[in-house]
Amino acid sequence: MGDCSDAVWRHLRTTASHTIGLSYLTELLNVAPVRASVDDYAELVIEDNVLGRATESGRRRVYRHLREVYSLDVGCLPFRAMRDLWGEDSQSRPLLAGLLAFSRDEFLRASFSAVRDCNSGELVTPGDLAHAVGMVFPQVLSPATLAKVGRNTASSWQQIGHLSGKSGKVRTRAQIRPAATAYALFLGHLSGVRGTLLLNTPWTALLDTSVEHVRFMAEDASRLGYLELRSAGGVDELEFSHLMRGDEGRDR
Repeated sequence: MGDCSDAVWRHLRTTASHTIGLSYLTELLNVAPVRASVDDYAELVIEDNVLGRATESGRRRVYRHLREVYSLDVGCLPFRAMRDLWGEDSQSRPLLAGLLAFSRDEFLRASFSAVRDCNSGELVTPGDLAHAVGMVFPQVLSPATLAKVGRNTASSWQQIGHLSGKSGKVRTRAQIRPAATAYALFLGHLSGVRGTLLLNTPWTALLDTSVEHVRFMAEDASRLGYLELRSAGGVDELEFSHLMRGDEGRDR
């Protein structure tokens, strides 16, 4: 189950059984208040059945998976920041969700090398992704489970925007926009990275672009108020007062 730790890297393995469920997350956030509590989300999914599941067990299962992948707890900075940016730009939502899922699911993280190392248009198979996970977690998963991880991570990367296609998935480039850029930089900040180094972290790698373009998008994000970018003597400083603020507008 998800928890309210502000630790950025989590070690959940939801993709061993399910994808990141972007469509469910989108449906849920469409109806949930911005500051909905964990209990509010549970009520929406289980009691109100806003996701249209046929049985109570199905409703509880999808709620559990969304909690694991996204936390759904505004007391957690990674989720709260994503929730704040979610309403800013609908086109950034796949990457926003993917960045948070990448932080929390270690199988999704392990599979990324198979995606990252391919050029646009190249075929990426579930077997490629399963192999990448198996290299990071040798002799941990049975062949059947590893194959399922390959299928689930393939679908997840397609939902995020790094793959496309049905019968055979090919590498595509994710759509980078200021909101997703700000979130990738923010997650790096929460992990302890500072200054210019924030432009080149595991999270900015998901943005599918050069360090130079990340900085260009960071300038746009700064103009939009998602972060504060200052440069002095060739050294960048980034602050995140908007995303770090408390629920009542207090910094913390």
